[in-house]
Parts: sequence; structure tokens; C-alpha cells
Amino acid sequence: MRLFGGPERYEGKPLPQAHACLPLLPGHFDRRHWLLEQVLVEHGVPEEVRLAWLRIDEALRPSVLLAAEDARDRTHKTDVDPTDGEGDPN
Repeated sequence: MRLFGGPERYEGKPLPQAHACLPLLPGHFDRRHWLLEQVLVEHGVPEEVRLAWLRIDEALRPSVLLAAEDARDRTHKTDVDPTDGEGDPN
């Protein structure tokens, strides 16, 4: 990411660990990917760089969404089931 002023080497948490607490769905990833593409275009990032970045980003999809699976499961389990007879679902 040095091209964009960031560090030459990423030293943050591994991506799966960083996303494990977020209940991300494929649509979240799609939206962020689309926004990334728009920003790269708007800032005049050369096409070959933009396409390479987007390919790398897309390659991370399975890892990020798999890591988020546990968070989605935890979120789902805390949702109120309107068929369980507890309270008014409306």
C-alpha cells in the first residue's frame, strides 16, 4: 500500500481476526468493493493498479466472510423469534 502513502508492510491484525466480530454478509462486502472501485476511479488511479487492487480485494472475500460467520451466528441467536410466543412481533 506504499503507493497510497500507507506502510510498506501491513502490521495490523490478520484479516480473519479483524473481521471476526463483525456480522458481515456478502452484500456488505459487495457494497464496500463497489465503493472502493468508485473511489479509485475518482482519484485517477491507473487502470492496471485499480484492477490489480480490486482482484486482491475480491480474493479476500472468502476469508473475510468466513471469519464473520461466527458473528453472524451470534447475532442471529440474539434476535427475537416472532413465533416463540414472547411479546408482540409488531
